[in-house]
Amino acid sequence: NDTFFGDQSLIPYFAAFDLGQDIGLGYGEITPLSWNYNGGAEIVVVEINDMTDPEGALVDDTLYISSNDMISVGVIVVHTGTDIPLDIGYGFEISAGGGINMTSSTGWYNGDGEIAYASMVLKYDDYPNLLATLTVEPIPLANDSGGVVHLTGETYSIEFDNYAPRITTTPNIYSVHVDRMDFIPVTFDIVEASEMNPDTMEVHFAFKTVDNETRFSGSSPAYLSSRSGSDWNYHAALNFTPQSELFTPQSTDTILVWVDGFDYAGNQLRGTGSGELPIIPEFIAPLFLPTFSSSMIYEDTISIGEEIVISSSLVNQGDASGNATVALYVDGNWIDSQQVVMSSSGDPEFILAYMTQRIGDHNITLVLNETGESINLSIEVVVMQSETDVISAIYSIATGILLGVAFLFVIAAIVIVITGRNDALKDYDDAEFTDFEEE
Repeated sequence: NDTFFGDQSLIPYFAAFDLGQDIGLGYGEITPLSWNYNGGAEIVVVEINDMTDPEGALVDDTLYISSNDMISVGVIVVHTGTDIPLDIGYGFEISAGGGINMTSSTGWYNGDGEIAYASMVLKYDDYPNLLATLTVEPIPLANDSGGVVHLTGETYSIEFDNYAPRITTTPNIYSVHVDRMDFIPVTFDIVEASEMNPDTMEVHFAFKTVDNETRFSGSSPAYLSSRSGSDWNYHAALNFTPQSELFTPQSTDTILVWVDGFDYAGNQLRGTGSGELPIIPEFIAPLFLPTFSSSMIYEDTISIGEEIVISSSLVNQGDASGNATVALYVDGNWIDSQQVVMSSSGDPEFILAYMTQRIGDHNITLVLNETGESINLSIEVVVMQSETDVISAIYSIATGILLGVAFLFVIAAIVIVITGRNDALKDYDDAEFTDFEEE
């Protein structure tokens, strides 16, 4: 109580009682306490907030805002030199000056330890030099309490910044190759007369499909490399590699790259290469995309004991070479596979065969292992394909037999002729004949 102890002439003492009886441990037996009544009040600014978009920030003792922003100041009042809240009501004032005009507002601390607020709008027109001073101090008339010493509050600088930072040199990334997507260095320049907020500087990217949907995206913090006046130079390293195989980029994708950031007054970065106008580096992505051609050559009816032969070709819809594997399944059972070497152009063929072992319908499936693409066929295995084929087979056999018999007759005739000639000539003697020319 400042009335009882205000002159510091009395010294408090302790006494101990047991069941109402003083047990003699009072003033005479205890060393008196040295004491001091704290009669000073001190205003502590807890927070200063910009309530208007774009939201500025308090950095050290400087408040960066745009013109016409409303600011809010929150304070508590404590005993001087302590963090103990004052337990009496207390008025305070916030005021800004620096130009020809002055703006002020008042607030009231209820003495309950809770933050008290006062707010006002700050206009650049009132401060032609772009700078102002914010002062938080007690209101003497409202705080006329005996024994309370009112200490001056706190003072801050105000810097108005109505202009957005702009990119002057776009991020120097012109192409991205699908085989070199990790830690791509990026640099860029911006111009900002005031102060940039380093915690907001980031380089973003996004892979867009042909339908303009985002396949995947990412970002990396940008760091200040150097500064000269209002010119700022930044660097970053981007990792374009997707974090999941589900987001594998396609050669038809488009890459967007942009820089995002704010100055301390809350103004967002603008210009080519920012979020309002991203750059589009070339995406170099030779991809291997095999697929089945539209035609399959096979017979849908096969005689038992004959081979099921299926032939077709593969088409590379990408622009990179590679190897593709075609697997043959009959009634769900793997039978065989063939590896096909494919270039970026051309349609290489493949042939797969299976010897039939059972009469009836068979489900034939061709699977392209690289993509999972499959084609289903139905083939019937029969005893003989048709009556025409039977007649043809009989005719072929009969023709073969007749040709064989005719050939035997010819051979026999030749043998008979030769044998007869030899028999006819064996009775003649060469000596009995005279040479025609001699006669």
